Parts: sequence; structure tokens; C-alpha cells
Amino acid sequence: MVAINVNQFIRLNTPLSNITIADSSVNIALNILYLTVNFPRITSITVTDPNPLKVSYSDYLSPILSKFIGSYLINISSVPAVFAGTSLSNPQVTSIAISDTAENISANLG
Repeated sequence: MVAINVNQFIRLNTPLSNITIADSSVNIALNILYLTVNFPRITSITVTDPNPLKVSYSDYLSPILSKFIGSYLINISSVPAVFAGTSLSNPQVTSIAISDTAENISANLG
């Protein structure tokens, strides 16, 4: 099986399945929605550089992350304060940006 990058996958325009993706963290993060929609067709995803994936909290919750193999890191934006601790307990998560009300931040991180 040959690994293809995200742009090649998008251009395939065919119902093939068992696709293996290998691409940079930037390309994967930019196309995370497309990858999520095509979750059943993807066998695995490998990040080909050491840079962290920069994703929103909703993208972080996507089942597509279960397809990642090998070493990778994640930076998460828009994390609700109540989920800050659980997000940081994931060893792949290197940083988070909390997006919440002052009241929720105080209640959960105070």
C-alpha cells in the first residue's frame, strides 16, 4: 500500500477505500474536516514532520484522530475551561488555548 498526501487524496475523486495518508501537520490540519468526512475510507494517517497539528477543540474530538499512527503532537484552540485538564492529560497535546467566559474560567481553573 502506498501512502498519499492529503491533496492527492482530495484529487482522487474516486470511491477507493483503505487509503493511507502521510503529510505535513499543516496540510493535515488544514484539511481535517475533509479527512473527518472521509473517515471510513482512511486506514491510517502519519504526520511527516515534527510540528504540532493546530486544531480546534471540536476537531480534536473528531474520530479521525484515532487513525493517526506514529509520533505526532497537537496544539488545541478554543478549549472550554471545563475540558482544559482532560485535554492536557493527553501526552500528544503540547498546548491549549482556552476560550470561555471569565466565570467558567474562574470556576474551572481558579
